[in-house]
Amino acid sequence: HVAASSPLTEAASLYSHSAPDGVKAPRFAVSRMSSGSHLMAFVDARRRAGDAAAAALQFEIVGDLEGARACLREGRADAFMWEKFTTKPLVDSGEWRRIGE
Repeated sequence: HVAASSPLTEAASLYSHSAPDGVKAPRFAVSRMSSGSHLMAFVDARRRAGDAAAAALQFEIVGDLEGARACLREGRADAFMWEKFTTKPLVDSGEWRRIGE
Protein backbone atom coordinates (compact mmCIF):
# COMPACT_ATOMS: atom_id res chain seq x y z
CA HIS A 1 0.00 0.00 0.00
CA VAL A 2 1.46 3.35 -1.06
CA ALA A 3 0.03 6.62 0.23
CA ALA A 4 -0.54 9.50 -2.19
CA SER A 5 1.88 12.36 -1.79
CA SER A 6 -0.71 15.01 -2.64
CA PRO A 7 -4.46 15.28 -1.95
CA LEU A 8 -7.10 14.98 -4.62
CA THR A 9 -8.48 18.33 -5.71
CA GLU A 10 -12.26 18.54 -5.77
CA ALA A 11 -13.81 20.75 -8.43
CA ALA A 12 -17.26 22.27 -8.27
CA SER A 13 -18.91 21.81 -11.65
CA LEU A 14 -22.21 22.90 -13.15
CA TYR A 15 -24.18 21.82 -16.16
CA SER A 16 -23.08 24.30 -18.81
CA HIS A 17 -26.51 25.94 -19.15
CA SER A 18 -27.16 26.45 -15.43
CA ALA A 19 -26.50 29.74 -13.66
CA PRO A 20 -25.34 29.64 -10.01
CA ASP A 21 -25.82 33.38 -9.41
CA GLY A 22 -28.72 34.11 -7.13
CA VAL A 23 -29.12 30.52 -5.95
CA LYS A 24 -29.95 30.94 -2.27
CA ALA A 25 -29.83 27.29 -1.22
CA PRO A 26 -27.90 25.33 -3.85
CA ARG A 27 -28.84 21.73 -4.48
CA PHE A 28 -25.76 19.54 -4.77
CA ALA A 29 -25.66 16.23 -6.54
CA VAL A 30 -23.78 13.77 -4.30
CA SER A 31 -22.74 10.20 -4.97
CA ARG A 32 -23.96 9.15 -1.51
CA MET A 33 -24.31 10.69 1.92
CA SER A 34 -20.95 11.02 3.76
CA SER A 35 -19.06 10.73 0.44
CA GLY A 36 -16.39 13.20 -0.65
CA SER A 37 -18.89 15.00 -2.89
CA HIS A 38 -21.25 15.38 0.09
CA LEU A 39 -18.62 16.48 2.61
CA MET A 40 -16.88 18.90 0.24
CA ALA A 41 -20.19 20.67 -0.44
CA PHE A 42 -20.36 21.45 3.31
CA VAL A 43 -16.72 22.56 3.41
CA ASP A 44 -17.22 24.86 0.42
CA ALA A 45 -20.48 26.38 1.74
CA ARG A 46 -18.98 26.98 5.19
CA ARG A 47 -15.86 28.57 3.69
CA ARG A 48 -17.83 30.83 1.35
CA ALA A 49 -20.79 31.83 3.52
CA GLY A 50 -20.60 30.32 7.01
CA ASP A 51 -22.45 27.70 9.01
CA ALA A 52 -25.95 28.88 8.08
CA ALA A 53 -25.20 28.36 4.38
CA ALA A 54 -23.86 24.87 5.06
CA ALA A 55 -26.98 24.00 7.07
CA ALA A 56 -29.24 25.18 4.20
CA LEU A 57 -27.69 22.88 1.57
CA GLN A 58 -29.94 20.42 -0.23
CA PHE A 59 -28.77 17.15 -1.77
CA GLU A 60 -29.76 14.81 -4.57
CA ILE A 61 -28.19 11.34 -4.27
CA VAL A 62 -26.97 10.26 -7.72
CA GLY A 63 -24.73 7.24 -7.13
CA ASP A 64 -21.96 7.93 -9.64
CA LEU A 65 -20.66 10.28 -12.31
CA GLU A 66 -23.27 9.17 -14.88
CA GLY A 67 -26.00 9.79 -12.31
CA ALA A 68 -24.58 13.27 -11.68
CA ARG A 69 -24.56 14.00 -15.41
CA ALA A 70 -28.24 13.10 -15.68
CA CYS A 71 -29.14 14.98 -12.50
CA LEU A 72 -27.49 18.23 -13.59
CA ARG A 73 -28.80 17.93 -17.15
CA GLU A 74 -32.37 17.46 -15.82
CA GLY A 75 -32.03 20.40 -13.39
CA ARG A 76 -32.50 18.33 -10.24
CA ALA A 77 -29.27 19.81 -8.77
CA ASP A 78 -27.25 22.98 -9.23
CA ALA A 79 -23.71 21.67 -8.77
CA PHE A 80 -21.56 18.58 -8.25
CA MET A 81 -18.19 18.34 -6.53
CA TRP A 82 -15.90 15.59 -7.80
CA GLU A 83 -12.21 15.07 -8.42
CA LYS A 84 -11.23 17.60 -11.09
CA PHE A 85 -9.31 15.29 -13.43
CA THR A 86 -12.25 12.88 -13.66
CA THR A 87 -14.63 15.69 -14.64
CA LYS A 88 -12.13 17.41 -16.99
CA PRO A 89 -13.48 15.71 -20.17
CA LEU A 90 -17.00 16.97 -19.31
CA VAL A 91 -15.68 20.49 -18.80
CA ASP A 92 -13.54 20.35 -21.95
CA SER A 93 -16.53 19.20 -24.03
CA GLY A 94 -18.67 22.06 -22.73
CA GLU A 95 -21.22 19.78 -21.04
CA TRP A 96 -20.17 21.14 -17.63
CA ARG A 97 -18.31 24.21 -16.53
CA ARG A 98 -15.96 24.45 -13.59
CA ILE A 99 -16.82 27.15 -11.08
CA GLY A 100 -14.15 26.48 -8.46
CA GLU A 101 -11.83 24.07 -6.70
